[in-house]
Amino acid sequence: MTLATARPRRLAWAPEAPHLLAGLLLGLTLGVGTLLPAAGQRGAGFPPPGEGAGPARPALAAASRDPLGGAPSRPGPKPAPAAVLDLNTADARALATLPGIGPALAERIVAERTARGPFASPEELLRVPGIGAGRLERIRPLVRTAQGS
Repeated sequence: MTLATARPRRLAWAPEAPHLLAGLLLGLTLGVGTLLPAAGQRGAGFPPPGEGAGPARPALAAASRDPLGGAPSRPGPKPAPAAVLDLNTADARALATLPGIGPALAERIVAERTARGPFASPEELLRVPGIGAGRLERIRPLVRTAQGS
């Protein structure tokens, strides 16, 4: 067969061809996003290049990812209260700064204090549902009462 008499072959459609095509398109899409991270970010709502890359962006990225660029990490520990809190005068917002005490548990502490009167000692926090011996031991150095220790 010579080049002049050769007829072009017709390509046969293989059953796995759609999967291969989808894989190629996915790889191309991911490659463009990795190699050109700013590709496609020129529409409405995106700042022009050079703008909006202030100090907040790196801090946000650092807070939400581990140092190696992996999955988002858990938030760090809560800051400790500035001073020892009086259980009988602290509001729910101040109580929520204690380790292991979130907003809901802080509200329960305030509700218990309102319903049954002031706490005589930090040990009386055990009457609040959700506070056990372990949690009490973690916050004991950070709380006091006017009546007790």
